[in-house]
Amino acid sequence: MTMQEGNNMDEEMRLKVEIKNIEPLDLMSLTTSLYSFANQYHRYVILNNLSYGCDELRLAVREVRSGSTIIELIPQAIGCAIPFIENTNTLLTFAQYLKNSYLYFLGHTKESPANLENKDCENFSQIIDPIAKDNGSQINLVVHEGATVNFNYNMNSVEANAIQNGIKKEMEKIVIEKHFSNVPMRWHQIKNESMAKTGDRSI
Repeated sequence: MTMQEGNNMDEEMRLKVEIKNIEPLDLMSLTTSLYSFANQYHRYVILNNLSYGCDELRLAVREVRSGSTIIELIPQAIGCAIPFIENTNTLLTFAQYLKNSYLYFLGHTKESPANLENKDCENFSQIIDPIAKDNGSQINLVVHEGATVNFNYNMNSVEANAIQNGIKKEMEKIVIEKHFSNVPMRWHQIKNESMAKTGDRSI
């Protein structure tokens, strides 16, 4: 199989992002949403070792269609040393990863996304921000290969707002649970101070 044949196969599987908006879409919100899609996809690929020998694997816009806001995303491999077809599956697993993450923030599952950091939370929130801001709107995520639908997940504006609230709480937990190592600590004796109610404290 040649590189060109591999790339053609990659392009057959797409992640369709369909936004059924009520109000006109804010351009900044939509742009930030798409950037967060790309950023979180990149983080997902790196975290799960899915680059398969390529220098970089990222999302690219294949097509923008009229009607509702419909954007078709495809994986784009850069610097591959060998024919590359495995990245078709990253779209499907990434979409499932997004769904499972949002179900967690909704409280429908106790299994949190692996290695969750604040940047992940920011991306998750910004991806759905156009929906959260537009009452009555909806987003549909569909992974398809031609006429074959491999994955379908939809979310309305009420769920998007609930997810963003869940994300805020999760980010607060991350800050509280974050620990520091190899950080200097200074002890200050305050028991002899006039306002002191205790002994030593670390600073």
